[in-house]
Amino acid sequence: MSIIIELLRAHTLPGLLGVQKNPQTTFKAWIQNNRYRINTPINPKSFELELYDKEELLEAISYDINRMSCSAIETVALISRSSVMPKSSGWAIIELYYSAYFSAQAIMRIFGVSCSQFDSQESIAVTNAAKLYHQDNGINISAGYYHCEYMPSNNLISCNQLGNTHQSFWTKFDQLLDDLSTKVSGSNFLERDKNKVIQFLFSIRERLNYWNNYNSSNWLSKVRNDVNYSHAMGAWYPYTGSKKVSDELFRIISRWNQEEFPSNITNHEKHPNTIVFADSCLSIIKLLKDLINDLSSHSDKSFLEYGPVRLMKQLAI
Repeated sequence: MSIIIELLRAHTLPGLLGVQKNPQTTFKAWIQNNRYRINTPINPKSFELELYDKEELLEAISYDINRMSCSAIETVALISRSSVMPKSSGWAIIELYYSAYFSAQAIMRIFGVSCSQFDSQESIAVTNAAKLYHQDNGINISAGYYHCEYMPSNNLISCNQLGNTHQSFWTKFDQLLDDLSTKVSGSNFLERDKNKVIQFLFSIRERLNYWNNYNSSNWLSKVRNDVNYSHAMGAWYPYTGSKKVSDELFRIISRWNQEEFPSNITNHEKHPNTIVFADSCLSIIKLLKDLINDLSSHSDKSFLEYGPVRLMKQLAI
């Protein structure tokens, strides 16, 4: 197993390796079920939840890891190239983006962070809990997209509302990678191994902020939007660019299930944006796949066996 995964495993959500049953409850359902206390005053867009039972939270996060991972794997595994129009890449780029997006969502949860849309059911549940513990001050929690982070040291989940969903999500994913780099840097592993992990995480962060034009770490989403809504990058008929670029795009996509990490190409300016984008997405997808394989191998019966591990076996990967 890659030293990158070995060092990152030490910082995964505590207790996650102990979840062995098939999870049945989503994080949003856990919020609705009021399995927490509220001991500090709420704000309309932020609140803290103190857990009753950590195992229930772990099951809910495990369920979401499974569903996000399966969506990511299914999406990338089924990307295909047209034999009639081999330069057609519009939908491949969009699908590749969503596979990376689902992968990043699953990775966040593996490390104890959930970015979730809270609708009226969730906001009402939290507001009612705050009233029960006299922490509402006449305030109602707003529905919206929330970043929720579990803090094991005090058994709390801190939730804060975000803005634009995809753009805000990639900013928080970038922040997670930065936090992981700091944790790895302060760990007791060999310097050369720590440096390898930090460099890998930095290479992903560099792509999220590609061109240094998108301080929100939103470059992948920007490409998706450009291809989807503006039909940019020559991905739709009549195509621009050479068949060689299309060949390389689909070659990169096909590598998602290989053992080694993607190349993390350097000298970005020497490569078309399509290729930089594909290689960037693959780095995230491959990181998730290797985390799944590693975590499942360290448990007699991991919850992952009921989701992405089973799916990969069905795909004969």
